[in-house]
Amino acid sequence: MDAAVKTPNAVEQATPLRPRLLAGYGLANIGLACFLITPQLLLLYFLTDTLAVPAATAGVVLLLPKIWEVVFDPVVGLWSDRLRGRMGRRWPLMAAGAALFPLGFAAMFAPPTHLTGFGAVIWVMAAYMAATTAYALFSIPYAAMPGEISRRQQDRTRVVAWRVGFLAFGLMVAGGMSPMLVEMAGGGRPGYAVMGMLLALMAGGALLGSLRAVWKLQDRQRDFSAPLKPAKALAAGVRATLGNPAYRFLWIGYAFQTVAMGAQSAMMPYAVTYQIQASSGVLAQLFLAGAVVQVAAMPLWVKIADRLGATRAAIGAAAAYALATLGYVWCGPGDVALATAVAALAGLGQAGCYVLPFALMPSVVAARDQKEAEANLGLLTAVWVSGEKLGLALGGAAAGVLLGLAGYVSGGQAQPASALAAIPLLFATGPALMLACSAPLLFKLDRLRRRQGQPL
Repeated sequence: MDAAVKTPNAVEQATPLRPRLLAGYGLANIGLACFLITPQLLLLYFLTDTLAVPAATAGVVLLLPKIWEVVFDPVVGLWSDRLRGRMGRRWPLMAAGAALFPLGFAAMFAPPTHLTGFGAVIWVMAAYMAATTAYALFSIPYAAMPGEISRRQQDRTRVVAWRVGFLAFGLMVAGGMSPMLVEMAGGGRPGYAVMGMLLALMAGGALLGSLRAVWKLQDRQRDFSAPLKPAKALAAGVRATLGNPAYRFLWIGYAFQTVAMGAQSAMMPYAVTYQIQASSGVLAQLFLAGAVVQVAAMPLWVKIADRLGATRAAIGAAAAYALATLGYVWCGPGDVALATAVAALAGLGQAGCYVLPFALMPSVVAARDQKEAEANLGLLTAVWVSGEKLGLALGGAAAGVLLGLAGYVSGGQAQPASALAAIPLLFATGPALMLACSAPLLFKLDRLRRRQGQPL
C-alpha cells in the first residue's frame, strides 16, 4: 500500500492501541448497556405488573420492535458501508443515533397517565420501536469498527474486551440502578417514568461522549474499495450467513446463547418476587453481583483465548455459564445469599459469552474473502447483530408467552401453583439448555477452522 495512504488508524496497524482512545470508544457501551439490559430486565414486568397487560401480549410487545430491527439493521449496515465524505462512513449515523436515542428510551417507560389497556400497549411499543431505531443507527456502525481497527485477532479481542468491559460496567450500573430508582421514586407509573428519564440522560451522555474517540479511531483516509451495489451487498450478507460454514456455526451458536440471556433477564424480577420472595433491592443485588464478576473476568477470558484459542475459550465460557445458572433451581424463599453466589458464578461465564463470539466474528468473515469483508463490514456486522437482538428478544418473548400459558395473573396479584412452578424452569433450566445447545456448534467451528489450518 502506498505510504501516503497509511495512517495510525489503518486496518493493518498492529501496534498497541492507546488506552485513552479505547476508553473513549468503550464509553458508548455504558449507554448501549442501558438499552440492552433495562428493557430486558424490567419492561416485561412493567407491562404485566404495573400496566396489567396479559403476559402473552407483553411478550409480543417485546418481540415486534426486535423483528423491525432484524429488517432495519442490514439497511443501516449497508448505509454505513456506502457513506463517503470527510466525516467517514460510520460517524454520521452514530451521531444521529446518539442524539435521538434518549427521547425514545425515556418515552418507553412513561406512557401518559390517561392511557390504559390497549392504548398504553401501543404507546410502549411505539416508543420501544423508536428507541430501537436510534439504537441501530449508533450500534451497527459502532460494532463494525473493531474489524477496521486491526486485522490481528489478538488486537480485535482486546478492542472488544475494552468494549465489553464498559458494557459490563454499564450493565452493572443500569441493572443495579433501575430497580432502585423505580422504588426510590415511589414505584408504579411515576417510579418507572423517573427511572426512564434518568437512564435516558445517562445513556445519551455516554453515546455523545464517545463520538470524539470514534472520530479519531475510524479510518477516514483509507479506500476500502468501492462497496458492492445494494443488491450484491445484501447477497454478500446472505452468503456470509448461509454460505460460510464457520460464520454460520458461530452465528447460530451465539443465537442460542442470546436466547438464554434474554429469557433469564426477563424472568429475573419474577424469580426475585415469587421464587426467592424478596424485594426489588435483591434484584439490584443479583445484577450487581453478576456484573462485578463480569468486569473482573474480562482480562481472564482474553488470556484464556490467547492460550487456548478464542473458539475453545468460548466453549468453556458457555459451559461455565450453563452450569452456574442451574444453581438458581435450588434457590427458594429467603435464599438471597445463595442466589447472589449463583449470580456471581454465572457472571464469570457470561463475561466470556459476551466478548469471545463477537471478537471471533470479523476473523470468521474475513477468512472467506478479506477484501469483500472490509468493503461491507457494516452490513456483515448488521447480520450478526440482528441475530443477537433477535435472540435476546425471542428469549424474553418466549418467557412471557410461556408464563402466560402457565396461568400467570397480571397486575401483581397472587399466582396459581402452575405459574409459580414455571418460574424456575423459565429462569434457570431453560436458559441452561439453550447454552448447552450452543456448544456443539462451537465445537464444529473449532474443528472446521483447525482443519483449514486457521485455528481461532
